[in-house]
Amino acid sequence: MIDSRKMGIGFKLAVLSVLSLVGMLISLVIFVHLIENSLYDEKKAQTKILIETGMSIVKHYHSLEESGQLSSDETKKYAMDSLSAITFRETGYFWINDTKGLMLMNPNSPELIGKLVIEIKDKSGIYPFRNFIETSLKGGGWVEYYWPKPDSSEAYRKLSYVSHFVPWDWVLGTGLYLDDMEKEIKNAALRGVVLISIIFIVLILTSMLLSNRFMKQLRDIAIHDPLTTLHTRRYLFESIPIFISKHERNMDQYLSVIFLDIDYFKEINDRYGHALGDKVLTNVGTTIKYVIRKSDLGIRYGGEEFLVVMLSSSKDDVIQVAERIREQSHKLVFGDENKNITITLSGGISFREEGEDFESMIKRADENLYKAKNSGRDRLVV
Repeated sequence: MIDSRKMGIGFKLAVLSVLSLVGMLISLVIFVHLIENSLYDEKKAQTKILIETGMSIVKHYHSLEESGQLSSDETKKYAMDSLSAITFRETGYFWINDTKGLMLMNPNSPELIGKLVIEIKDKSGIYPFRNFIETSLKGGGWVEYYWPKPDSSEAYRKLSYVSHFVPWDWVLGTGLYLDDMEKEIKNAALRGVVLISIIFIVLILTSMLLSNRFMKQLRDIAIHDPLTTLHTRRYLFESIPIFISKHERNMDQYLSVIFLDIDYFKEINDRYGHALGDKVLTNVGTTIKYVIRKSDLGIRYGGEEFLVVMLSSSKDDVIQVAERIREQSHKLVFGDENKNITITLSGGISFREEGEDFESMIKRADENLYKAKNSGRDRLVV
């Protein structure tokens, strides 16, 4: 009887263990399915951010061409050199072709550079470069096709995002190999079978840590102006809803835009060179960052134009910040032993009216800036 009862308990424990294992395996299947979807979306999001980062690099070098610091050939070469040196996820890279189908850069397939690739067809019968061009001209998007991995002749299914840079007629693309993603999922499932609970925690924490760090680095590149380290115009429009929402919740405060412009900046560039002009921009950006609060937003709006967005308890606070920026910038000294120069800033300020959209605020601040320019410069107009 005693042995029978012991066997019964053992059997029950065995059944409970099997049921627990089955429950964990079911949980694993559900978890893998969820991970598959989230990983797919995450990789797509990362790929799109990579394209945005790549485009910001291209736009940076194009701005050097426009400002006359480098020739067209030099800027294009430096842009391609920078992009070709970037690799990610072991098999990730950028490539560039134009809308005529001429391959301009491809670190994975250097033998194609300088050749027309528009007639290349993958093993499924798709003409990927035709689709790249068509999709990029429509504003950019995703293209699925088969393409060899680096150091491999076998073609794998790939999903890429492409975007068109109009000034140079470049189609910039990058993507991810879908089988790499599938392998990650299978490996995660296998480790989960061995020790599901511990491995799930490790994978989640590791994935979140690495992903957040990688995304933060990429986002920092995308939203910060490389010359002044202020935020970019793109980030401004991402932040607008936050400022509007805060202001709507507390209309006793004042949401303001300070629009600043360096007076006679073109003459500085023409007379003293773009290197000094860049130094002026850098130091003005540093001054703005030093004067404004952490809760304020400093933006390099374009060229020698800067924007500060503030939410303050009084209009005087805003005007004082703008005056401090103007005065501190005027104290800056540039040049060499033979010639020292100083600069002045003109500015326009606008305060948000109830129900007003942000674009109207910027427009009014810009109009006030031009009033400051037309009335003698080196002043603020509210």
